[in-house]
Amino acid sequence: MKLVYIFFIFYLIYLNNAQHTLPTDQQDAIDTLMIEVFGSKIEDICSYESFKCAPINDGISAADVFTITEIVFPSSSPQMVINSPFTSFINLTNLELSNGLSSSTFFNNISNYQYLKKLVISNQIQSIPNNQALPNSLESVEFGTISTGISENFFSSGQISSLVITNLESGSSLPSSFPENNYLKSLSLPISYIQSSFPNNLNNLKALVELNLNIFNDRNSNDSYRDFQLPTIQPPFEQLSSISITFINSPIDATGSNVQTWNFLQSITQIKTLSNLNIYGKGFTLDSSIGLTDFSLLNQSSNFNFEEGCDFLTSCNKKPCLNLPLNSKLSLSNCNVNLNNLSFKNILEFTMINNDLEQELPSSSDSGIDFVGMDSFNVERKNNLVGSLPSSYCQFRDGVLGVGGNLLSGSIPTCFSCSGANSIGTKYLLPNNFTDFNSNSVATNCPTFSFDLSYDKIVKIDGSSVITINGNDFGWYYKSNDANSSDSELSPTITITIPNRQIELSIPKGTGANKTFEAYFGSSFQFKQVFTYTYNDSINTGSSDSDESGEPSSSSTIIYFSSFYFITFLFLLQFLF
Repeated sequence: MKLVYIFFIFYLIYLNNAQHTLPTDQQDAIDTLMIEVFGSKIEDICSYESFKCAPINDGISAADVFTITEIVFPSSSPQMVINSPFTSFINLTNLELSNGLSSSTFFNNISNYQYLKKLVISNQIQSIPNNQALPNSLESVEFGTISTGISENFFSSGQISSLVITNLESGSSLPSSFPENNYLKSLSLPISYIQSSFPNNLNNLKALVELNLNIFNDRNSNDSYRDFQLPTIQPPFEQLSSISITFINSPIDATGSNVQTWNFLQSITQIKTLSNLNIYGKGFTLDSSIGLTDFSLLNQSSNFNFEEGCDFLTSCNKKPCLNLPLNSKLSLSNCNVNLNNLSFKNILEFTMINNDLEQELPSSSDSGIDFVGMDSFNVERKNNLVGSLPSSYCQFRDGVLGVGGNLLSGSIPTCFSCSGANSIGTKYLLPNNFTDFNSNSVATNCPTFSFDLSYDKIVKIDGSSVITINGNDFGWYYKSNDANSSDSELSPTITITIPNRQIELSIPKGTGANKTFEAYFGSSFQFKQVFTYTYNDSINTGSSDSDESGEPSSSSTIIYFSSFYFITFLFLLQFLF
């Protein structure tokens, strides 16, 4: 047995140190390639992380013969055009030429790579033949910079699902029109003055889900810069759900006078399949004749993320400046948007960062804030918010409100001072400049804590009664203690329908009068409140006079009516005799 273990250990050492054998043509090709790029051969190329090999397993080659499946040049590679052919590497699944590398011959035979899945070329200088069809195995193509033309054939052949082009240089071009394509799902393209036009018929890309556009609109970037037009992105689209538009520029002053701008593409508001819209950088303004931006036709629960690219909001002349679909998420970063010009009616989550405009928090009914329904109202970081914190913000659910890191002042609403600075409902309120609330503030005895106990206390015996009770400053949570309940009785339950303002008391099945239910409120559940109720069976002469719902039965009604007529009959007899 000991000999077996020793043999196994030596066998593993042998495998670890064994040289990978490549077919002669691949070994010669990789030697030539390494000499051209790095100046020398690399022994056992398969043992290097940037190259991967796999057994051929073709039923003909020996078991120890491998084939190169991945070539990923490291970022330390020199910038150059590789003239060595790749034709011997017919089993490639992944080829990545990074750091300015390019190949003068690869696309001449691209249709031969029937296993190729991913292709990355950082600098495509050589022309791409129009007659070469992409292999159906190819899923992803990424170009860093292109200085040549891409023909319509690139979009009509093969089955690639993702195409990324980061930059177009002089000499580059795209087809005049997109052919019909049922495979491309993600497309990232640059737009600049270098292009004569953007391809028409973007909606011919039937499977397109994600569109990313990098727009180079810095007039100072090149002396040859000339103003250009943007594509309309005209619907209908079958599956397009995400659009990201990035303006690449460096404004030299507050006016951004060196940046070309366009009216916001109103065609985007008509793409009914859209659920994600991201705009980064300065580039869009708003047509004054339109006055606002209306996204209400888009999908419910859509995401809108605007970073610096908010001029189409700040230049609106109608209120609200922005209409969104139901349950939307809106994020604003580095945008000097007036919050009082927005409608929060359909916003489920709102985030704002780095708004330099000095302003107060929206508080009027026109703001449309759904305090109970919102999942997030986060304006915590560097937003230059001044004034007081509105008392209506007590109605946000716990963890929803974040206003720290601003310049809010004055007295804090009592719902927050009742809880202290370290409670669940107040942990995102600081730092600010409140006169009576800071990180050391502890919960007060809350003289404003109260419930309106004038509610109707008569409930049904069938457990269907729900009592609505208004209150003030009772917080966001409760715990209960039913003092009068026995093991056989169920306790009422409380639902906080509006924090600090309203609860619902759900009454279980039961019978009897003057029932009590104790509940405790406050940050440490230090405030006790007793709620009373009486089942309606106890207000009649007996339980037999009521049905299960607690309503008087038909038989008791007959008895009541019969007694009335009998007494009336006796009264009349006194006058007749």
